[in-house]
Amino acid sequence: MNTAKTKILAQSPPQSALPDFIISIAGKDIERVEHFPYLRSLVSVQCTSAKDVENRLRAAHAAFGRLTSRVFLNKDLYYITKLMVYHAVVVSTLLYGCETWTLDRRDLMTLEQFHERELRQLLQINWEDHITNNAVLERGRTSSIKAITIRHQLRWSGHVV
Repeated sequence: MNTAKTKILAQSPPQSALPDFIISIAGKDIERVEHFPYLRSLVSVQCTSAKDVENRLRAAHAAFGRLTSRVFLNKDLYYITKLMVYHAVVVSTLLYGCETWTLDRRDLMTLEQFHERELRQLLQINWEDHITNNAVLERGRTSSIKAITIRHQLRWSGHVV
């Protein structure tokens, strides 16, 4: 066992404080962490998906940024092609592992805002155009993040069953 790479994530029962303890292996104390990456997801002490959603947003934003000049702003590509690339790269990066998420309203709203903002940028729709989010989703030929997430979760639960 590599004690330098080993970490502890301890969770306490609801409404109780986490006991303060130290675990040592071969005379070396093991570091205690609030969250750690596991299979490209973030496991957290709070048992929420907030850190994982934040991590996925960062990764999707980076993916969108890398593709902006070569794909999304390329005038030689049809917008259908741009949308297909957006769904294949950005949305799949954003929702990686969403099958196991327990989303609260704040996380869902943050994901929806990201999705709508990037779609507006891709479709070149300004906020001054006064186009509703539903109209943007229709133009983008896509669903809301909530609908996509539910579809992923239902497919995954069917697979598990």
